[in-house]
Amino acid sequence: RFPKLYRATHASIVELSDRWAAIQQENLAAHKNVEWLRQSAIEDPLPEIEGVFLSNELPDAFPVHLVIIDQNDCLGEAWVKSDIWVPGIIEFSQDWYALHDKDPSVEEIIEALTLANKPLPKEVPIVVNLNAIRWMENITHHLKRGFHVVFDYGFTGESYPKGNNLFTMQ
Repeated sequence: RFPKLYRATHASIVELSDRWAAIQQENLAAHKNVEWLRQSAIEDPLPEIEGVFLSNELPDAFPVHLVIIDQNDCLGEAWVKSDIWVPGIIEFSQDWYALHDKDPSVEEIIEALTLANKPLPKEVPIVVNLNAIRWMENITHHLKRGFHVVFDYGFTGESYPKGNNLFTMQ
């Protein structure tokens, strides 16, 4: 419908997975104005662009830290545990492991918690997505002019379904 706009458009897809890149390339084969950047959106620098970054549910795909602040203001983290791996079933340990200065992510977790800029609940699991922060910083440093559109169909912390006992950093 808009041939001039189409001809002026160039799309770069950041995709680390060989499998997903192959599927995308097959689905978009008719479009010659698409390129694939075979890299991480978090760890590798993005090219400088003037335009639009689009992402759909990307932060939800990043691993998270599940932490808790106890009544004594000590920070702990839940770890995934499984005696036998059963695909699709993840069980969090009932134990919270105290985080110490030696833990590799503890400083980043504390910094992320301060970004909430509001009181954090005690004894309630808190989801901390460090890679979402890294990803947003990467985009911020490489978007010279334009904007970033994020599609996310989830809930904000205040509108989480009743009975959910997680505190999100959204």
